[in-house]
Amino acid sequence: MLIIQAEILLRTFACTIIIAGYEYTAVFIQNLTAGGIRDFYTLIFINNNFFFVSSNIIGLMAAYFMERYMRIDYVQQVDIADKHRDIMMLIEKMKRDLELARQIQSRLLPESSPSYPGIRFSMLYKPMEELGGDFYDFIKFQEQNLAGIFISDVSGHGLPAALITTMLKALNTTSGNLKFSPSGFLGYLNTHLSGEIGDNFLTAIYAVYDTDKRTLNYARAGHPYPVLIRDGVVSELYSVGGAIGINSYMKFEEVTLQLVPGDKVIFYTDGLTEESNSSREMFMDTFFQKVLPALSFMKIDDVVSISYRRLIEYSGGERFDDDVCILGLEVF
Repeated sequence: MLIIQAEILLRTFACTIIIAGYEYTAVFIQNLTAGGIRDFYTLIFINNNFFFVSSNIIGLMAAYFMERYMRIDYVQQVDIADKHRDIMMLIEKMKRDLELARQIQSRLLPESSPSYPGIRFSMLYKPMEELGGDFYDFIKFQEQNLAGIFISDVSGHGLPAALITTMLKALNTTSGNLKFSPSGFLGYLNTHLSGEIGDNFLTAIYAVYDTDKRTLNYARAGHPYPVLIRDGVVSELYSVGGAIGINSYMKFEEVTLQLVPGDKVIFYTDGLTEESNSSREMFMDTFFQKVLPALSFMKIDDVVSISYRRLIEYSGGERFDDDVCILGLEVF
């Protein structure tokens, strides 16, 4: 900026010197001439002097406005650069904050599936963004024969949905004896979350498996129906119950299912079945009618992992429109 100002001042000074020099020379020549010649030179002097002075005045005005424009442009460029730097710093801070939030949320999820006699678990979770709204957990009991399985899907994505999953984790650990009853457990969540999560809501399934009796007690809160795979046949497990967070007086039906060795149960979020292909056809029918029947006699880990690979193939990539979560259990 100082260089621009110095350059304009230098040009102005030079123009002033030139005008002064021209004026002095013209007057000197006029004094040396006489008579008609003098009058002739006087006319030339007046004409040239008007032209020369006018040209320099125009030049000085042009230099002034050019300097003013360059100064305004320079200030604007500096302001844009400052704003760009501030925006980039804000973006970097947001990235760091999101990464920290992602790490915190990932610590809320089980690192590995629990081990119980006569049953195997498998799990897979792929959030659509850095932070996801799907959540799952394995509820522990002092009774060694009981295993709790919880899966949920919070409406929306990103930070608001992720914050609600942290509330779920906290409520899971403070449910006390309600964790023995799937319907009571979901009712407990609904009571504490209704009116506390704004316009959001969540769907969920909670199930308790008894390894001694091989029974699965479950209740559902507006969540996609779990799937039973038995002897190559795929069937949905129905129960009644609405989403959590909408009505604090919601009731949830509890169902008991007797399982036998070889049975597999799949819990999932709708990000799996509602993903579409290039023709905008959802994966749901393909999953139930083709994928699961073909995998029915495989181990539960293979059922879960291959189902996910088939989803990628069906949708044409691993960039989904929603979080994808799959939990599976197998009785042996």
